[in-house]
Amino acid sequence: MTTPIARPLAVAFDCHDPARLLFFWQQLVGGSQAPEPHEDDFLVLEDVPVFGYLGFQKVPEGKVVKNRVHVDLDVADIDVAVAASTAIGAPV
Repeated sequence: MTTPIARPLAVAFDCHDPARLLFFWQQLVGGSQAPEPHEDDFLVLEDVPVFGYLGFQKVPEGKVVKNRVHVDLDVADIDVAVAASTAIGAPV
């Protein structure tokens, strides 16, 4: 087994109404809203079993073909992680 480049950090949803979607998921899976937004238009539902947290990102566009859910990864050194990821086939 090889040493992983990153560890899963979160699942984030692009959406038009982060507060509404956060409330829905909080009722569905539990967790608590972080006391302060991480950024403008980005709310965090913390302490969600299995996920760590779910993030809800406001986006201006409607859903057409864009994937609205993505996985956030945590790395110790972003430059090392980018180099290692591109070496195994990640697009630049």
